[in-house]
Amino acid sequence: MADKKDILKRLDSLESSITKSLKTQLKSMIEERMDILITQNKEMKKEVEEYKKSIKFINAEFEENKSKLQSTLANFQNLKEENKELKTAVNTLTKKMTTLELANDYQEQQSRNENLELCGIPASKDEDTTALVSKIGKAMGIDVSDEDIVYSYRVHFKNPDKISPVVVKFASRRPRTEFLKKRSLGKTASATNFGITGMKKLFISENLTKLRRDLFFQARKLQKSMDYQYIWTANGNIFIKKDNDSNRIHIRSSKDLSEII
Repeated sequence: MADKKDILKRLDSLESSITKSLKTQLKSMIEERMDILITQNKEMKKEVEEYKKSIKFINAEFEENKSKLQSTLANFQNLKEENKELKTAVNTLTKKMTTLELANDYQEQQSRNENLELCGIPASKDEDTTALVSKIGKAMGIDVSDEDIVYSYRVHFKNPDKISPVVVKFASRRPRTEFLKKRSLGKTASATNFGITGMKKLFISENLTKLRRDLFFQARKLQKSMDYQYIWTANGNIFIKKDNDSNRIHIRSSKDLSEII
C-alpha cells in the first residue's frame, strides 16, 4: 500500500509540476503573442493615422483646386460675357462707321456729279488743262466755253511713264452729258483728229470716289472671271450685266459682288 501511495503522490507532484510548467509556458506564449499583437496594432494605428493625414491633405488639396477651378470658371464666364459685350459694341461701332463712311462717300460722289475724267491726253510743260478740254470738246462736236468749266486739273501718278488723267468739273450737266454720249469717239482718237500731239486713244469716265473706284476695280475683275458682258457707271452708281437678256445688277458694296459669285 505504501508503494501505491508513494506512486500516487509522485504522480500528483509530477502532474502539478507539468501543469505549472504548461501554465508558465502558455502564459509566456500568450504574453509574447499579445506583445506582438499590441505592436502590430500600434503600427496599424500609426499607418491609419498616416492614411488619415494623407486623405485629409488630399481633401484639402482637392477643395483648394476645386475652389481655384470654380474661380477660374467664374472668371472665364465673366470674360466670355465681356467678350460678347465687346463684340456687340464693335459690331455696333462698325455698322455706325460703315454708315458714316457710306454717307460721306455719297456726299463726296454728289459733289463729283458734274465731273469727268479724260484719260489718254499726253502731258506737256505749262499745259492749260481747261484749254485742252475745250479743244477736245470741239473736236467731238461739243460746244464748250470757259464758262462751262468750273475747274480742271491733271492727277499726277507716281509712275511717270503712265499718262495721268485730267479731271474737269463742269458748271452744269449739259456738257458732261454730251461728253458721255460721244465718248465712243475717243476710241478712234488720234493726234490728227484731236490736234493733240501723242494722243492715241481717249477714255472718258465718271469721276468716282476712292471707295467707288476700288469697288469698280473689283467689279471689273469679277466681270472678266464670270464672263459678264457689260459693266458701267451712271451718276456714280456701278452696274453689271451678264448679257442682253439679263437684268442689270446694282453693285453697292463688296457684299453684292460676293452674292454674284
